[in-house]
Amino acid sequence: MSGTQKEKISKKYICETCGKEYNNPHQYYGHIQFAHNNPSKLRKNKTLEEIYGVDKAIKIKEKHRISMFGKNPMLGRKHTNETKEKISKKAQERWLNPDNHKKQSETMKEYYKEHPEFFEHIREITKGKTVSEEQRQKRSITLKERYRKYPETHPNYRMRKRKMTKIEKYMYKILELSNVKFKFQQPIVCKNGTKYPDFYLPNHKMIVECDGSYWHKDKERDKKRDKEILEVLGEDWKIEHILEPEIYEFAKFFGLEEKA
Repeated sequence: MSGTQKEKISKKYICETCGKEYNNPHQYYGHIQFAHNNPSKLRKNKTLEEIYGVDKAIKIKEKHRISMFGKNPMLGRKHTNETKEKISKKAQERWLNPDNHKKQSETMKEYYKEHPEFFEHIREITKGKTVSEEQRQKRSITLKERYRKYPETHPNYRMRKRKMTKIEKYMYKILELSNVKFKFQQPIVCKNGTKYPDFYLPNHKMIVECDGSYWHKDKERDKKRDKEILEVLGEDWKIEHILEPEIYEFAKFFGLEEKA
């Protein structure tokens, strides 16, 4: 560690308006931006160019950038397309790893505890603003492309065990007791988006769907969905739809109804 880095760590940054102390310059300038909303108030609504002149203002801004980010060699430069692709691939790999989600959530919780003014700043920015239809369409297109390439990032896949219905829990336990290898809501990429069947049995080349009496009233819709899945898996696969009362009968046979 160099001497300048040690001085940077040992230095304390004190806010002139409220008196809060920070060891990190990034936190200090973030506090000025979010807590006091406009750092120009600290300069009595005058710009640095008006106070110090253009030449000196440029040097002050450069020092400010170095104090926030350090002597970064990429300041004022741009990445090539090859490096951008490498960075995006690494970011996608980090996103697919569930351990990184836990780390990110913990760090963000700590940051929000230290900086509660962050939410107030976002509320002030988003007041009275609505998302246009063009922006919604762009977001939907990008999300669909992302879920096709990386179906593991879809919220249905990540929250699959938390959102299990009662009949799905019964079927999950029945298959476990029967020593059948299966995957719950295995993503299958189809033409019209990724499908998440309830139970995927690769050794038996079978898919088991738990059809509740309320959510599976439209049989034609289920047939279209089955056709799309079979086009991907092949004609030798089968899709079995088990109705809700039949699942309850199986649960009675295995002695699971009292435990649920």
